[in-house]
Amino acid sequence: MPVRLTLDEHRERAVAWRTFVEVNGRQPGNRPDAPASESSLYYWIFKRRQADAEGKLPAELRAVLDDAAPDWREPRDPSRPNPELHAGHAHDYLTFVMKHGRAPSQLARSRRELSLHQWMNNQRSTLSAGKMHPDVRRAIDAVIPGWDAASGLPPRQRGGEITPFAVRMWELEGYLATSGGLLPPSNSNGPHDGLGRWLQVQRRQLARGELKRNRKRALDRVAPGWDSERRSDQKWSRRVDELAAFVAARGRFPRHTRKDDAERALQNWLVKVRKDDDLSDDQVAALDAAVPDWRGGRGVADSWAERTREIQAWIADHGHRPRPQSADAVESRLGFWLTRQRRAQREGRLSVEAAALLTAALPGWESADVRQAEPRQPRERRPRVPVPKPPPPVKRERTRKPTEPRPAPVTTDTLIDQAQRDVTNRQPTLAWDDPFEYAQRVTRRYLRLADRARRG
Repeated sequence: MPVRLTLDEHRERAVAWRTFVEVNGRQPGNRPDAPASESSLYYWIFKRRQADAEGKLPAELRAVLDDAAPDWREPRDPSRPNPELHAGHAHDYLTFVMKHGRAPSQLARSRRELSLHQWMNNQRSTLSAGKMHPDVRRAIDAVIPGWDAASGLPPRQRGGEITPFAVRMWELEGYLATSGGLLPPSNSNGPHDGLGRWLQVQRRQLARGELKRNRKRALDRVAPGWDSERRSDQKWSRRVDELAAFVAARGRFPRHTRKDDAERALQNWLVKVRKDDDLSDDQVAALDAAVPDWRGGRGVADSWAERTREIQAWIADHGHRPRPQSADAVESRLGFWLTRQRRAQREGRLSVEAAALLTAALPGWESADVRQAEPRQPRERRPRVPVPKPPPPVKRERTRKPTEPRPAPVTTDTLIDQAQRDVTNRQPTLAWDDPFEYAQRVTRRYLRLADRARRG
Protein backbone atom coordinates (compact mmCIF):
# COMPACT_ATOMS: atom_id res chain seq x y z
CA MET A 1 0.00 0.00 0.00
CA PRO A 2 1.28 3.52 -0.75
CA VAL A 3 2.48 5.46 2.29
CA ARG A 4 0.32 8.47 3.16
CA LEU A 5 2.39 11.59 3.71
CA THR A 6 1.68 14.08 6.46
CA LEU A 7 1.16 17.79 5.85
CA ASP A 8 4.72 18.54 7.00
CA GLU A 9 6.13 15.96 4.57
CA HIS A 10 4.05 17.49 1.76
CA ARG A 11 5.43 20.90 2.69
CA GLU A 12 9.01 19.53 2.46
CA ARG A 13 8.25 18.03 -0.96
CA ALA A 14 6.82 21.34 -2.19
CA VAL A 15 9.91 23.23 -0.98
CA ALA A 16 12.17 20.66 -2.70
CA TRP A 17 10.15 21.02 -5.92
CA ARG A 18 10.38 24.83 -5.87
CA THR A 19 14.14 24.65 -5.17
CA PHE A 20 14.63 22.27 -8.13
CA VAL A 21 12.75 24.62 -10.48
CA GLU A 22 14.74 27.66 -9.33
CA VAL A 23 18.11 25.91 -9.62
CA ASN A 24 17.57 24.08 -12.95
CA GLY A 25 15.18 26.49 -14.62
CA ARG A 26 12.79 23.69 -15.58
CA GLN A 27 10.25 21.27 -14.17
CA PRO A 28 11.33 17.84 -12.85
CA GLY A 29 11.12 15.17 -15.52
CA ASN A 30 10.78 11.40 -15.76
CA ARG A 31 13.49 10.73 -18.33
CA PRO A 32 15.11 7.25 -18.13
CA ASP A 33 18.45 8.76 -17.14
CA ALA A 34 16.97 11.16 -14.60
CA PRO A 35 18.05 10.78 -10.93
CA ALA A 36 15.69 9.06 -8.52
CA SER A 37 15.13 12.29 -6.57
CA GLU A 38 14.01 14.12 -9.73
CA SER A 39 11.68 11.29 -10.78
CA SER A 40 10.12 11.16 -7.31
CA LEU A 41 9.44 14.92 -7.41
CA TYR A 42 7.92 14.56 -10.88
CA TYR A 43 5.50 11.79 -9.84
CA TRP A 44 4.64 13.56 -6.57
CA ILE A 45 3.68 16.82 -8.24
CA PHE A 46 1.89 14.93 -11.01
CA LYS A 47 -0.38 13.16 -8.49
CA ARG A 48 -1.12 16.40 -6.67
CA ARG A 49 -2.05 18.19 -9.90
CA GLN A 50 -4.23 15.28 -11.02
CA ALA A 51 -6.08 15.26 -7.69
CA ASP A 52 -6.55 19.02 -7.84
CA ALA A 53 -7.96 18.79 -11.38
CA GLU A 54 -10.45 16.12 -10.30
CA GLY A 55 -11.46 18.04 -7.13
CA LYS A 56 -10.12 15.33 -4.80
CA LEU A 57 -7.29 17.34 -3.21
CA PRO A 58 -8.01 18.22 0.47
CA ALA A 59 -8.36 21.90 1.28
CA GLU A 60 -5.67 21.87 3.99
CA LEU A 61 -3.17 20.21 1.58
CA ARG A 62 -4.02 22.76 -1.14
CA ALA A 63 -3.34 25.56 1.34
CA VAL A 64 0.01 24.02 2.28
CA LEU A 65 1.07 23.75 -1.35
CA ASP A 66 -0.03 27.28 -2.16
CA ASP A 67 1.96 28.57 0.78
CA ALA A 68 5.17 26.57 0.06
CA ALA A 69 5.13 26.75 -3.79
CA PRO A 70 2.59 29.19 -5.18
CA ASP A 71 3.29 28.20 -8.81
CA TRP A 72 2.88 24.45 -8.34
CA ARG A 73 -0.11 24.50 -10.76
CA GLU A 74 2.02 26.06 -13.55
CA PRO A 75 1.96 23.14 -16.12
CA ARG A 76 -1.87 23.16 -15.98
CA ASP A 77 -1.79 26.63 -17.54
CA PRO A 78 -1.34 26.25 -21.32
CA SER A 79 -0.03 29.80 -21.60
CA ARG A 80 3.21 28.88 -19.76
CA PRO A 81 4.58 25.56 -21.14
CA ASN A 82 8.02 23.96 -20.72
CA PRO A 83 9.67 23.83 -24.18
CA GLU A 84 13.08 22.80 -22.79
CA LEU A 85 11.66 19.57 -21.41
CA HIS A 86 10.08 18.65 -24.75
CA ALA A 87 13.27 19.54 -26.61
CA GLY A 88 15.17 17.06 -24.42
CA HIS A 89 12.61 14.34 -25.15
CA ALA A 90 12.83 15.11 -28.87
CA HIS A 91 16.61 14.83 -28.75
CA ASP A 92 16.34 11.40 -27.07
CA TYR A 93 13.77 10.30 -29.64
CA LEU A 94 15.98 11.34 -32.55
CA THR A 95 19.02 9.63 -31.00
CA PHE A 96 17.07 6.38 -30.72
CA VAL A 97 15.94 6.57 -34.37
CA MET A 98 19.47 7.27 -35.62
CA LYS A 99 20.93 4.40 -33.60
CA HIS A 100 18.35 1.68 -34.36
CA GLY A 101 17.07 2.83 -37.77
CA ARG A 102 13.43 2.75 -36.65
CA ALA A 103 10.98 4.56 -34.40
CA PRO A 104 10.36 3.39 -30.82
CA SER A 105 7.77 0.65 -30.63
CA GLN A 106 4.78 0.35 -28.33
CA LEU A 107 5.57 -3.38 -27.89
CA ALA A 108 9.07 -2.72 -26.58
CA ARG A 109 10.21 -4.28 -23.33
CA SER A 110 12.63 -1.49 -22.61
CA ARG A 111 11.21 1.20 -20.35
CA ARG A 112 13.18 3.89 -22.16
CA GLU A 113 11.89 2.92 -25.63
CA LEU A 114 8.33 2.61 -24.39
CA SER A 115 8.45 6.04 -22.73
CA LEU A 116 9.77 7.64 -25.94
CA HIS A 117 6.96 6.04 -27.94
CA GLN A 118 4.33 7.26 -25.50
CA TRP A 119 5.80 10.77 -25.46
CA MET A 120 5.67 11.06 -29.26
CA ASN A 121 2.10 9.74 -29.37
CA ASN A 122 1.05 12.26 -26.74
CA GLN A 123 2.58 15.15 -28.68
CA ARG A 124 0.89 14.10 -31.91
CA SER A 125 -2.45 13.71 -30.14
CA THR A 126 -2.06 17.14 -28.55
CA LEU A 127 -1.19 18.65 -31.94
CA SER A 128 -4.13 16.99 -33.73
CA ALA A 129 -6.47 18.26 -30.98
CA GLY A 130 -5.17 21.82 -31.42
CA LYS A 131 -3.96 22.09 -27.81
CA MET A 132 -0.19 22.28 -28.39
CA HIS A 133 1.53 25.53 -27.50
CA PRO A 134 3.50 27.15 -30.36
CA ASP A 135 6.68 27.25 -28.24
CA VAL A 136 6.53 23.49 -27.66
CA ARG A 137 5.97 22.84 -31.35
CA ARG A 138 8.88 25.06 -32.35
CA ALA A 139 11.12 23.33 -29.81
CA ILE A 140 10.32 19.87 -31.25
CA ASP A 141 10.59 21.13 -34.84
CA ALA A 142 14.10 22.39 -34.13
CA VAL A 143 15.21 18.87 -33.18
CA ILE A 144 13.00 16.65 -35.42
CA PRO A 145 11.95 18.56 -38.52
CA GLY A 146 8.79 17.21 -40.09
CA TRP A 147 7.53 15.14 -37.17
CA ASP A 148 4.11 16.84 -37.55
CA ALA A 149 3.86 16.21 -41.35
CA ALA A 150 3.24 19.93 -41.87
CA SER A 151 6.69 21.48 -41.61
CA GLY A 152 7.61 20.83 -45.27
CA LEU A 153 9.99 17.90 -44.79
CA PRO A 154 10.77 16.46 -48.25
CA PRO A 155 9.79 12.80 -47.57
CA ARG A 156 6.14 11.89 -47.70
CA GLN A 157 4.68 11.27 -44.25
CA ARG A 158 1.32 10.08 -43.01
CA GLY A 159 -0.15 11.16 -39.73
CA GLY A 160 3.11 12.75 -38.58
CA GLU A 161 4.94 9.43 -38.53
CA ILE A 162 8.68 9.49 -39.30
CA THR A 163 9.11 7.37 -42.43
CA PRO A 164 12.11 5.15 -43.25
CA PHE A 165 13.07 7.65 -45.95
CA ALA A 166 13.47 10.37 -43.34
CA VAL A 167 15.60 8.06 -41.20
CA ARG A 168 17.82 7.27 -44.19
CA MET A 169 18.16 10.98 -44.95
CA TRP A 170 19.35 11.65 -41.40
CA GLU A 171 21.85 8.78 -41.69
CA LEU A 172 23.08 10.07 -45.06
CA GLU A 173 23.53 13.60 -43.71
CA GLY A 174 25.50 12.28 -40.75
CA TYR A 175 27.65 10.07 -42.97
CA LEU A 176 28.50 12.92 -45.34
CA ALA A 177 29.48 15.08 -42.37
CA THR A 178 31.95 12.45 -41.10
CA SER A 179 33.29 11.25 -44.48
CA GLY A 180 34.16 14.66 -45.88
CA GLY A 181 31.37 14.66 -48.45
CA LEU A 182 32.09 11.23 -49.95
CA LEU A 183 29.07 9.06 -50.72
CA PRO A 184 28.72 5.73 -48.91
CA PRO A 185 29.83 2.59 -50.80
CA SER A 186 27.18 0.14 -51.91
CA ASN A 187 29.01 -3.11 -50.99
CA SER A 188 30.93 -2.44 -47.80
CA ASN A 189 30.74 -4.39 -44.53
CA GLY A 190 30.83 -1.43 -42.19
CA PRO A 191 28.10 0.11 -40.01
CA HIS A 192 26.72 1.99 -43.06
CA ASP A 193 26.51 -1.02 -45.38
CA GLY A 194 22.79 -0.55 -46.06
CA LEU A 195 23.04 3.19 -46.70
CA GLY A 196 24.96 2.80 -49.98
CA ARG A 197 22.54 0.17 -51.27
CA TRP A 198 19.60 2.40 -50.34
CA LEU A 199 21.14 5.27 -52.29
CA GLN A 200 21.61 2.96 -55.28
CA VAL A 201 17.90 2.06 -55.13
CA GLN A 202 17.03 5.76 -55.25
CA ARG A 203 19.16 6.13 -58.39
CA ARG A 204 17.33 3.25 -60.04
CA GLN A 205 13.96 4.73 -59.16
CA LEU A 206 15.08 8.05 -60.61
CA ALA A 207 16.17 6.37 -63.85
CA ARG A 208 12.77 4.66 -64.15
CA GLY A 209 10.90 7.87 -63.32
CA GLU A 210 9.49 6.44 -60.08
CA LEU A 211 11.25 8.75 -57.58
CA LYS A 212 8.99 11.40 -56.08
CA ARG A 213 9.87 15.04 -56.61
CA ASN A 214 10.09 15.93 -52.94
CA ARG A 215 12.50 13.06 -52.32
CA LYS A 216 14.71 14.11 -55.22
CA ARG A 217 14.77 17.69 -53.89
CA ALA A 218 15.75 16.41 -50.46
CA LEU A 219 18.57 14.29 -51.90
CA ASP A 220 19.81 17.17 -54.06
CA ARG A 221 19.88 19.41 -51.02
CA VAL A 222 21.72 16.96 -48.72
CA ALA A 223 24.03 15.24 -51.30
CA PRO A 224 24.51 17.31 -54.45
CA GLY A 225 25.40 15.15 -57.45
CA TRP A 226 24.12 11.92 -55.90
CA ASP A 227 22.26 11.00 -59.11
CA SER A 228 25.35 11.25 -61.34
CA GLU A 229 27.67 9.25 -59.09
CA ARG A 230 27.68 5.69 -60.40
CA ARG A 231 30.24 4.41 -57.92
CA SER A 232 31.49 5.46 -54.52
CA ASP A 233 34.48 7.78 -54.37
CA GLN A 234 35.96 5.78 -51.52
CA LYS A 235 35.69 2.47 -53.36
CA TRP A 236 37.07 4.02 -56.54
CA SER A 237 40.10 5.49 -54.78
CA ARG A 238 40.72 2.21 -52.99
CA ARG A 239 40.61 0.22 -56.24
CA VAL A 240 42.95 2.64 -57.97
CA ASP A 241 45.42 2.35 -55.08
CA GLU A 242 45.21 -1.47 -55.19
CA LEU A 243 45.86 -1.48 -58.95
CA ALA A 244 48.84 0.86 -58.63
CA ALA A 245 50.34 -1.23 -55.82
CA PHE A 246 49.86 -4.46 -57.79
CA VAL A 247 51.48 -3.09 -60.96
CA ALA A 248 54.39 -1.63 -58.97
CA ALA A 249 55.01 -4.89 -57.09
CA ARG A 250 54.70 -7.39 -59.98
CA GLY A 251 55.41 -5.30 -63.04
CA ARG A 252 52.25 -6.40 -64.84
CA PHE A 253 48.49 -6.03 -64.77
CA PRO A 254 46.31 -8.47 -62.81
CA ARG A 255 45.25 -11.64 -64.59
CA HIS A 256 42.29 -13.97 -64.42
CA THR A 257 43.87 -16.62 -62.22
CA ARG A 258 42.17 -19.34 -60.26
CA LYS A 259 44.49 -19.30 -57.27
CA ASP A 260 44.35 -15.66 -56.16
CA ASP A 261 40.81 -14.34 -55.60
CA ALA A 262 42.01 -10.77 -54.96
CA GLU A 263 43.94 -10.64 -58.24
CA ARG A 264 40.98 -12.06 -60.16
CA ALA A 265 38.61 -9.47 -58.63
CA LEU A 266 41.03 -6.66 -59.45
CA GLN A 267 41.32 -7.89 -63.04
CA ASN A 268 37.51 -8.01 -63.43
CA TRP A 269 37.27 -4.45 -62.14
CA LEU A 270 39.94 -3.26 -64.58
CA VAL A 271 38.13 -4.90 -67.50
CA LYS A 272 34.89 -3.10 -66.59
CA VAL A 273 36.71 0.22 -66.26
CA ARG A 274 38.30 -0.17 -69.68
CA LYS A 275 34.89 -0.82 -71.25
CA ASP A 276 33.14 2.00 -69.39
CA ASP A 277 32.59 5.08 -71.57
CA ASP A 278 30.98 7.17 -68.79
CA LEU A 279 34.07 7.76 -66.66
CA SER A 280 34.30 11.25 -65.23
CA ASP A 281 37.28 13.49 -65.85
CA ASP A 282 38.38 13.14 -62.23
CA GLN A 283 38.35 9.35 -62.45
CA VAL A 284 40.35 9.32 -65.68
CA ALA A 285 42.85 11.76 -64.19
CA ALA A 286 43.23 9.61 -61.07
CA LEU A 287 43.89 6.50 -63.16
CA ASP A 288 46.37 8.31 -65.42
CA ALA A 289 48.29 9.59 -62.40
CA ALA A 290 48.42 6.22 -60.60
CA VAL A 291 48.72 3.78 -63.55
CA PRO A 292 49.60 5.53 -66.83
CA ASP A 293 49.13 2.34 -68.92
CA TRP A 294 45.76 1.33 -67.40
CA ARG A 295 44.05 1.44 -70.83
CA GLY A 296 45.99 -1.65 -71.93
CA GLY A 297 48.41 -0.08 -74.38
CA ARG A 298 52.14 -0.26 -73.83
CA GLY A 299 51.80 -2.23 -70.60
CA VAL A 300 50.08 -5.18 -72.27
CA ALA A 301 52.49 -5.11 -75.18
CA ASP A 302 55.44 -5.18 -72.79
CA SER A 303 53.93 -8.15 -70.97
CA TRP A 304 53.43 -10.10 -74.22
CA ALA A 305 56.90 -9.18 -75.44
CA GLU A 306 58.41 -10.40 -72.20
CA ARG A 307 56.56 -13.72 -72.45
CA THR A 308 57.58 -14.25 -76.08
CA ARG A 309 61.21 -13.47 -75.18
CA GLU A 310 61.03 -16.15 -72.49
CA ILE A 311 59.75 -18.68 -75.07
CA GLN A 312 62.46 -17.70 -77.54
CA ALA A 313 65.11 -18.16 -74.87
CA TRP A 314 63.70 -21.56 -74.00
CA ILE A 315 63.77 -22.71 -77.64
CA ALA A 316 67.35 -21.47 -78.00
CA ASP A 317 68.49 -23.37 -74.90
CA HIS A 318 66.59 -26.64 -75.38
CA GLY A 319 66.02 -26.85 -79.13
CA HIS A 320 62.24 -27.30 -78.90
CA ARG A 321 59.16 -25.40 -77.80
CA PRO A 322 57.99 -25.65 -74.20
CA ARG A 323 55.50 -28.42 -73.49
CA PRO A 324 52.60 -28.03 -71.07
CA GLN A 325 52.97 -31.63 -69.78
CA SER A 326 56.59 -31.17 -68.72
CA ALA A 327 57.72 -31.80 -65.15
CA ASP A 328 59.67 -28.53 -65.26
CA ALA A 329 57.53 -25.72 -63.79
CA VAL A 330 58.95 -23.03 -66.11
CA GLU A 331 58.47 -25.13 -69.25
CA SER A 332 54.95 -26.11 -68.20
CA ARG A 333 53.99 -22.48 -67.52
CA LEU A 334 55.28 -21.28 -70.91
CA GLY A 335 53.70 -24.23 -72.71
CA PHE A 336 50.29 -23.62 -71.18
CA TRP A 337 50.50 -19.92 -72.06
CA LEU A 338 51.26 -20.73 -75.70
CA THR A 339 48.44 -23.30 -75.76
CA ARG A 340 45.97 -20.72 -74.45
CA GLN A 341 46.94 -18.30 -77.19
CA ARG A 342 46.30 -20.99 -79.85
CA ARG A 343 42.92 -21.74 -78.34
CA ALA A 344 42.05 -18.03 -78.21
CA GLN A 345 42.95 -17.71 -81.90
CA ARG A 346 40.76 -20.67 -82.87
CA GLU A 347 37.82 -19.21 -80.92
CA GLY A 348 38.32 -15.71 -82.34
CA ARG A 349 39.21 -14.11 -78.99
CA LEU A 350 42.80 -13.17 -79.86
CA SER A 351 43.36 -9.62 -81.03
CA VAL A 352 45.10 -8.86 -84.34
CA GLU A 353 47.94 -7.04 -82.53
CA ALA A 354 48.62 -10.01 -80.28
CA ALA A 355 48.60 -12.47 -83.21
CA ALA A 356 50.99 -10.26 -85.19
CA LEU A 357 53.34 -10.00 -82.21
CA LEU A 358 53.42 -13.79 -81.77
CA THR A 359 53.92 -14.40 -85.50
CA ALA A 360 56.87 -12.00 -85.60
CA ALA A 361 58.51 -13.58 -82.55
CA LEU A 362 57.56 -17.25 -83.12
CA PRO A 363 56.93 -18.01 -86.80
CA GLY A 364 54.47 -20.83 -87.33
CA TRP A 365 53.30 -20.86 -83.70
CA GLU A 366 49.64 -21.32 -84.70
CA SER A 367 50.22 -24.29 -87.04
CA ALA A 368 49.14 -27.70 -85.74
CA ASP A 369 51.74 -29.50 -87.91
CA VAL A 370 54.53 -27.50 -86.37
CA ARG A 371 53.30 -28.40 -82.95
CA GLN A 372 53.26 -32.11 -83.80
CA ALA A 373 56.74 -31.89 -85.38
CA GLU A 374 58.28 -30.47 -82.24
CA PRO A 375 61.06 -32.76 -81.05
CA ARG A 376 60.38 -34.58 -77.85
CA GLN A 377 62.84 -36.21 -75.53
CA PRO A 378 62.84 -39.99 -75.95
CA ARG A 379 61.57 -41.94 -73.01
CA GLU A 380 64.07 -44.15 -71.25
CA ARG A 381 63.07 -47.79 -71.53
CA ARG A 382 64.33 -50.29 -69.04
CA PRO A 383 65.21 -53.81 -70.25
CA ARG A 384 62.68 -56.38 -69.37
CA VAL A 385 63.92 -59.01 -66.95
CA PRO A 386 62.18 -62.39 -67.29
CA VAL A 387 60.40 -63.31 -64.13
CA PRO A 388 60.47 -67.04 -63.33
CA LYS A 389 57.07 -68.60 -63.07
CA PRO A 390 56.21 -70.17 -59.74
CA PRO A 391 55.87 -73.98 -59.66
CA PRO A 392 52.37 -75.34 -60.01
CA PRO A 393 50.66 -76.14 -56.74
CA VAL A 394 50.70 -79.76 -55.56
CA LYS A 395 47.28 -81.35 -55.54
CA ARG A 396 46.50 -83.21 -52.37
CA GLU A 397 44.11 -86.11 -52.24
CA ARG A 398 41.29 -85.75 -49.81
CA THR A 399 40.82 -88.60 -47.36
CA ARG A 400 37.30 -89.40 -46.39
CA LYS A 401 36.41 -90.31 -42.84
CA PRO A 402 34.66 -93.63 -42.31
CA THR A 403 30.95 -93.15 -42.07
CA GLU A 404 29.28 -94.35 -38.90
CA PRO A 405 25.97 -96.17 -39.12
CA ARG A 406 23.05 -93.94 -38.50
CA PRO A 407 20.83 -94.84 -35.59
CA ALA A 408 17.37 -96.10 -36.35
CA PRO A 409 14.65 -93.47 -36.16
CA VAL A 410 12.79 -93.33 -32.85
CA THR A 411 9.02 -93.85 -33.19
CA THR A 412 6.12 -93.83 -30.77
CA ASP A 413 5.76 -97.60 -30.82
CA THR A 414 9.44 -98.04 -30.05
CA LEU A 415 9.19 -95.74 -27.04
CA ILE A 416 6.08 -97.55 -25.75
CA ASP A 417 7.78 -100.93 -26.03
CA GLN A 418 10.86 -99.59 -24.24
CA ALA A 419 8.69 -98.16 -21.42
CA GLN A 420 6.84 -101.48 -20.96
CA ARG A 421 10.11 -103.40 -20.82
CA ASP A 422 11.60 -101.05 -18.25
CA VAL A 423 8.56 -101.31 -15.95
CA THR A 424 8.33 -105.12 -16.34
CA ASN A 425 12.02 -105.60 -15.57
CA ARG A 426 11.60 -103.74 -12.29
CA GLN A 427 8.34 -105.46 -11.17
CA PRO A 428 7.53 -108.51 -13.30
CA THR A 429 4.18 -109.27 -11.57
CA LEU A 430 2.83 -105.69 -11.44
CA ALA A 431 0.80 -106.11 -14.67
CA TRP A 432 -1.29 -108.92 -12.96
CA ASP A 433 -1.35 -107.59 -9.41
CA ASP A 434 -2.36 -103.93 -10.16
CA PRO A 435 -3.05 -103.18 -13.88
CA PHE A 436 -3.95 -99.51 -13.14
CA GLU A 437 -0.64 -98.84 -11.39
CA TYR A 438 1.17 -100.63 -14.19
CA ALA A 439 -0.44 -98.38 -16.85
CA GLN A 440 0.46 -95.20 -14.92
CA ARG A 441 4.13 -96.22 -14.58
CA VAL A 442 4.34 -97.12 -18.27
CA THR A 443 2.86 -93.74 -19.18
CA ARG A 444 5.34 -91.82 -16.98
CA ARG A 445 8.25 -93.82 -18.35
CA TYR A 446 7.09 -93.16 -21.92
CA LEU A 447 6.96 -89.42 -21.33
CA ARG A 448 10.52 -89.42 -19.96
CA LEU A 449 11.81 -91.37 -22.92
CA ALA A 450 10.00 -89.11 -25.40
CA ASP A 451 11.43 -86.01 -23.76
CA ARG A 452 14.94 -87.46 -23.81
CA ALA A 453 14.62 -88.38 -27.47
CA ARG A 454 13.38 -84.92 -28.32
CA ARG A 455 16.40 -83.29 -26.62
CA GLY A 456 18.73 -85.60 -28.50
